[in-house]
Amino acid sequence: MILNMSFELIVSLAIGCLVASVILVILLRKFLFRKKTKPSTITSKWREVEVMVKDKSKWNEAIIMADEVLSLACQKCGSAGKKTGENMVDLQAKFSDNESLWFAHKLSKKVREESDIKLKPEQAKKAILSFKRALKDLGELS
Repeated sequence: MILNMSFELIVSLAIGCLVASVILVILLRKFLFRKKTKPSTITSKWREVEVMVKDKSKWNEAIIMADEVLSLACQKCGSAGKKTGENMVDLQAKFSDNESLWFAHKLSKKVREESDIKLKPEQAKKAILSFKRALKDLGELS
């Protein structure tokens, strides 16, 4: 009788450990390994920006999209901000050139507000390069 109880106890413990392990794996996968945005999404959107930049008539659109891509990347890195500026403040220690990045973000806001604005080539180039540098700083581009 004691031998039977021991065997039943051992089987019960083994099943309990197995169930607890499965639950732990599910919770770890759900909370620790989740990603809000796939890296390929950011990379593919950045490629679209680079294509737009080649056409002078799409510079405004490219600057706006680059700002949006940066916001996605910031959120992926854990920023809880709802706007790009909030995300930039939250992660400012990660950016190698905050001043240029703020220039780019402010330019994006200006382009949104004034849709007919004509960007100078230097402005567009500086902004796009700043966004690209920031994405590299966050580890989203190589």
